[in-house]
Amino acid sequence: MGSKGRAFVAELFRFHLVGAGTLLIGTLVFLALVSLGIEYWLALTGDYATGILFSYYMNKSFTFRASTRSDLKPLSFTILGYLVAFLLNLILLSIAVERLSLDVVYSQIVIMLLLAALNFLVFKYLIFGLLIRDQHGTQNSPAKGRVSRDG
Repeated sequence: MGSKGRAFVAELFRFHLVGAGTLLIGTLVFLALVSLGIEYWLALTGDYATGILFSYYMNKSFTFRASTRSDLKPLSFTILGYLVAFLLNLILLSIAVERLSLDVVYSQIVIMLLLAALNFLVFKYLIFGLLIRDQHGTQNSPAKGRVSRDG
């Protein structure tokens, strides 16, 4: 495997580490809020908000090692990406369970794996690829997959 292949696999591994951290932190926030007597829907909102922010900043700094002049546009696209992934998850799960009569747990596991792959590609090539490259007017460094201001 060449250096580009190794870099891709390393990013994929770091992306999954961030995903595990996002799940852990979001769950802890949810449990903490529920234990404080907060309504479950508000706790879930806190879970998602914390997870999205954690995921964005960790993927930016740790997974893809990108720099930005402003976080507004990439963070907005991150939120939009999570909303689209949620709706896609809901649609696919509904089809699997209601139309195909598949088991809900196994269906969700398969859908989560597919959406994790899709989210990786969205983060790598859209959010931390095109958007940040457009912001800097530069291209990703091919050796490291990083965005630089120098070009």
